[in-house]
Amino acid sequence: MASIVLNHIKKHYGKSDSNAVKDFNLHIDDKEFIVLVGPSGCGKSTTLRMIAGLEDISEGDIYIDNNRVNKLAPKDRDIAMVFQSYALYPYMTVYENIGFGLKMRKFKKQEIDERVRHAAKILGLEPYLKRKPKDLSGGQRQRVALGRAIVRNPKVFLMDEPLSNLDAKLRIQMRSEIIKLHRRLNTTTIYVTHDQVEAMTMADRIVIMKDGEIQQVGTPEEIYNQPANIFVGSFIGYPGMNFIPAKFSEGSILIENSRFNLLDEEIKLLTKHHYQDKSLIVAIRPEDIHMASAGTDSSFEALIEISELLGSESVLHTSIHHHDLLVKVFASNIKSNDKIDLQFDFTKMLFFDAETKKLIH
Repeated sequence: MASIVLNHIKKHYGKSDSNAVKDFNLHIDDKEFIVLVGPSGCGKSTTLRMIAGLEDISEGDIYIDNNRVNKLAPKDRDIAMVFQSYALYPYMTVYENIGFGLKMRKFKKQEIDERVRHAAKILGLEPYLKRKPKDLSGGQRQRVALGRAIVRNPKVFLMDEPLSNLDAKLRIQMRSEIIKLHRRLNTTTIYVTHDQVEAMTMADRIVIMKDGEIQQVGTPEEIYNQPANIFVGSFIGYPGMNFIPAKFSEGSILIENSRFNLLDEEIKLLTKHHYQDKSLIVAIRPEDIHMASAGTDSSFEALIEISELLGSESVLHTSIHHHDLLVKVFASNIKSNDKIDLQFDFTKMLFFDAETKKLIH
């Protein structure tokens, strides 16, 4: 197993001043499951390919198990990579596909056989070892790709959006299988995805990227409950966090002409950072806005523009003083054009600076 250190990593192409990856710094502990997540083009796959040795590093250093690997070929880094495309050989059986890398490295037949059958047992592929890829389902093909990585017994697994070609139901199933596999093998893993649900459910720690830069690193709980900036708050969670322009004045939040009294802790926070009579952005997640009885302190009436039924809960589209507001409630009887009273959970409210868009904490 191995720790990984990325020290001031940069990637730029040609003479362009624009970096695909900008000053990337990260320490990954031995046995940790790290997920790189962000929108398309944010640099997450480029970062993974630099770790693998498939992309040259423009600046910086990468260490795997305390060894600098900048100039090492991919085959010498003791890593195994699982790609978005399964990259299986169509004319080979499952057995041959899983063992092909070992065969190329001149392993003895007996050891190849032991490793292939061990991997097949872990992944539930024993009944399919004689089949060709064309005779397998998408999930089974993905297991074969994982098996090919497992037999290597590498120090590090690198996974580049391995589930993106699967349908929604199978993706959920494979997600849990990869988590179980990681817990069983305890191999340091770096997983790339654009799917924030995958990131939240799989990671020990999440690395959120945008425009080649790290926006935040933290556990799923830290990222969800204390997003470092508005981008992170809007990217993580479905539906995304609500952001409402407001003003702090005399111990209250003013949203247009409506005044909402704050808790003592929040008043101290905003006063400490000198936000008295200044603009800021109030943020609250849809599930932290609750239905209230008419006339309840700090409640407000809302017209429901759209009601989306999601089974046991509904997502309500409404607004407060012309600012869009999403609300998630455990109720299915609320319809479009209904009027209801809502109330913010002030213990869950966050505040962001109006100019920097960073969390005030």
